[in-house]
Amino acid sequence: MENVLVFEDLEKVEERRLAEALKDVDMETLVRACAGTSPSNKAYIRGVVDSGKFDALLKEFPPTRIEEIDRAQNEILEFVMKGMR
Repeated sequence: MENVLVFEDLEKVEERRLAEALKDVDMETLVRACAGTSPSNKAYIRGVVDSGKFDALLKEFPPTRIEEIDRAQNEILEFVMKGMR
């Protein structure tokens, strides 16, 4: 995959490559980004990261403004695109 354009496209990235790209991402940022994504995309991402930590943060995460979600999604996309070069 050459160019990830939107957060939902992360489901199209091979699991091993996505896991490698996300390994240094702040888990709170990732959970915040997932607050605004589809259930299937959230499940896919959860499957490639530490699901225990992801679930614990998700359970206690407060309601989040759309601007914060967009900012977090863009940060994650930057990490993934850099990791896939």
